Amino acid sequence: MANDASSAGADGGMKGDDYKYKNRVADSMPPDEWGYYIKECVSFVASRLANMGVNANLFSHLGNGRDWVNASVPHSKTPKVGDVAVYAAGSEFGNHVSMVTGVQGNKISGEEYNWNGDHKYHTYHGRNASGATTFLDFGKSINAKTKEIATNSPLAKLIKKQTGGMLGWIQKFIAPLNDSSTGEDGNVQSWADDVKKALSKLNLSTSGSMVQRVLRQINTESGGNPKAKQPGADPDGDGSGPALGLMQTKRSTFNANALAGHKNIFNGYDNILAGLNYARKRYGDNLSFLGNGHGYANGGLITRHQFAEIGENNQPEMIIPLDAMKSSRGFELLGKTAVAMAARDGQNNTTVTTDNSKLESKLDNMISLLSQLVAGQGNQVVQAIVDRNDLYRKQANDVNLWDYQSLI
Repeated sequence: MANDASSAGADGGMKGDDYKYKNRVADSMPPDEWGYYIKECVSFVASRLANMGVNANLFSHLGNGRDWVNASVPHSKTPKVGDVAVYAAGSEFGNHVSMVTGVQGNKISGEEYNWNGDHKYHTYHGRNASGATTFLDFGKSINAKTKEIATNSPLAKLIKKQTGGMLGWIQKFIAPLNDSSTGEDGNVQSWADDVKKALSKLNLSTSGSMVQRVLRQINTESGGNPKAKQPGADPDGDGSGPALGLMQTKRSTFNANALAGHKNIFNGYDNILAGLNYARKRYGDNLSFLGNGHGYANGGLITRHQFAEIGENNQPEMIIPLDAMKSSRGFELLGKTAVAMAARDGQNNTTVTTDNSKLESKLDNMISLLSQLVAGQGNQVVQAIVDRNDLYRKQANDVNLWDYQSLI
């Protein structure tokens, strides 16, 4: 079981779902002939190795995916087609194995079972080879790295002569294929090259400070995960769906700002391009406001799950829940907010009346506004019932104590 980690890279020759036990019920008894539970990642890999003619003694009864690091076959950090990718503790996935069917640079593609715990067959493309703990060679692997032909080699010169210079045209034609992601899932700084490349493509500043500003925003939005998805089918309740990808763009926003040839929202580089293109249109070429996270220094209403920056410049803030199930806590904090503001005004030489009449008036307004906000969070009107007189008495007492008691 694993979660995907990249969005671009190698593709390879997939063999399809040739799993021997694909018609069995997942985890049903008895286990497969190699000692693994049905439709787990290890069972599929074992079946594939058997189909490749590998001696069963080499891969039987090795345990969970992470335990395959103990297999008595050659290990390598450099993948080859036919290898088994092992993800042990501390790796990108932690407990998984998969077949490698394609290699290009530091990217691999391949086949596996039980992706995200669904006990089904899957293919993957463009995973970072560095995310695996090791690659196992069961004697059936081949060198899948294609040797590049130098443009000044005899063969290249012959091709160029015979094709009338088409070599340059071909190179220009395939160049966009290399215009893809190079970052690593969960490693924000690894996206620096993609950010700089995207800024350049959009004719924006590629200064170090600008790159770091974008990286800070990526850290706030997705933590460097190009597959990040905002929880829920429509978190904002407006039909726009969840925010997706590295820059957490909505699907409609991405489609409106994606560049030609960069339409994959889960491709990190494509998502950066669309996100920056949107930010440029909204904030200008200096991308003001980008890189400051989701700040609320001037207050505001939050209606969806997100990372947020609070307490900017070490200034105190009060966070009040509007969930109907937490109304008691909401009113408690609302009262403390009023007390804190009254205490602050008192420290700033503003007189606090002993009868608390002004405080009561402010509380009336706050309670009314909060009740409206709570009611507005859903279709069902929520009526908050509060003993206002008791609340006032408590707040008046707090006001009288503010000068020697810290507010927590």
